[in-house]
Amino acid sequence: MQTDYAVVLLTQGLRPVELDRALQSVLAQTGVTTDIVVVGNGWQPTGLPDGVRAVGLPENVGIPAGRNAGVAATTAPMIFFLDDDAWLPEPDTLLRMSRMFADNPAFGLIQPRVTDPEAATDPTRWIPRMHKGDPRHSSAVFSVWEGAVAIPRDVFDCAGGWPDPFFYAHEGIELAWRVWNCDRIVWYAGDLVAHHP
Repeated sequence: MQTDYAVVLLTQGLRPVELDRALQSVLAQTGVTTDIVVVGNGWQPTGLPDGVRAVGLPENVGIPAGRNAGVAATTAPMIFFLDDDAWLPEPDTLLRMSRMFADNPAFGLIQPRVTDPEAATDPTRWIPRMHKGDPRHSSAVFSVWEGAVAIPRDVFDCAGGWPDPFFYAHEGIELAWRVWNCDRIVWYAGDLVAHHP
């Protein structure tokens, strides 16, 4: 199954090594095509890999508005957001997300389990539920960690995108509730992994 993804990476350009790692993890994805956009929040991205586009914003407009600017530069039916210091350790993550959406039409947003490859245990602060339990347990949730999420464009449009006024932090709570208001399920996928320090 071939699904086109718009991949939006927001960065201030302060972590070039981490940004490259994030980009390489997306470029390594198999089974899907990607339109990758790096949004420079207050700078013009340069030196990007072939096929990766840059959207430079003259000033830091905040995380939600920066992500929204990346979406506006794309047209793919699926959108994946990845923070510049996060990465996908498996080359089939986006394909597996596509299959999850296809198999579960009520899903409106998917957040993978966040792991730190240098930590002995999974960080529980990014499991978006009251009773954390086993981080590998998947469930519906009412907030998300914003650093790696997939959402169909029609759901993103219905939700009105990321909430610009939040600028920094807690935008994942607002977006999750907006997705639920679109009669779609926000899903924490404990069987999918994104790395983050």
